[in-house]
Formats: sequence, structure tokens, C-alpha cells
Amino acid sequence: MNINNIKSMFRNEEQAHGYETISDFLGIINITDEEQSTALDIGCGKGKVLLEIKKKYPKISLKGVEFDKENIKYCSLAGIETEAIDLECKKLPYETLSMDIVVCNHVLEHLKNIFNIVDEVQRILKPNGYFIIGVPNMGG
Repeated sequence: MNINNIKSMFRNEEQAHGYETISDFLGIINITDEEQSTALDIGCGKGKVLLEIKKKYPKISLKGVEFDKENIKYCSLAGIETEAIDLECKKLPYETLSMDIVVCNHVLEHLKNIFNIVDEVQRILKPNGYFIIGVPNMGG
């Protein structure tokens, strides 16, 4: 397989997982005090979305939730504090009203109980914070 095929596969994966759309939303987010701000990605993978946020806000604190141990290692190397949590029944280990941005991209459709995670995001999200959700459009 040549490099162009690999690049094409990666672009298709990004499109399939909504990274371009998430990046569009990141373009309209406005954080005024980035030193006191925190972004969380639930189902962060290797931290791609969080690192995009870090490009726009270099002083923001990054947190992730991920189940895959290899991905957690990648995130740790990138400076992302990452936790492994059962999203269907556990509380997120973050203070109430502590997050400025919460991203949940292509995670909800894998859960049997989405109410726990939605309730938890409501608890941890600051007033005027941003909750960005990505789910597949099976009809489109």
C-alpha cells in the first residue's frame, strides 16, 4: 500500500467520524479565559480533537475519557489527562461546573444507557459551556 492510499484512508476515516464537522464547531467556540478553562473529550481516542482545541487555546487544560489502553498511552504522551470509566453507570471524576468544552463524538450510539452520561455532562459543564455531540446519520 502506498502513502497516498494511507492518506486517503485516513481522510475517509476522519469524514466518517465527523472530525471535519467537529472542527467546524471548534471554529465558532469562544473561550475568554483559557488559562482557567478545561476541555473534556468523552471517547477521546488518541486525543485528536483535544489537540485541535489546544491549537486554538494553547493554555487550556485537556482531559479525556477513553477505554482503550493503547489510546490512553497516546493521550498521556500528548499531555492529556485521561481516565478509563464505565460511561453507562459511573460518575465522571470531575468537579461540578468544571468544564468549558465537552466533546462526545461517536460515543452515544455505543451505549445502552445514554442518560447517565448526559446527566453527568450537565453536571460538569459550566454555564455558557459548549457540549458538542456527534452521532451517525443512518438515514443520510
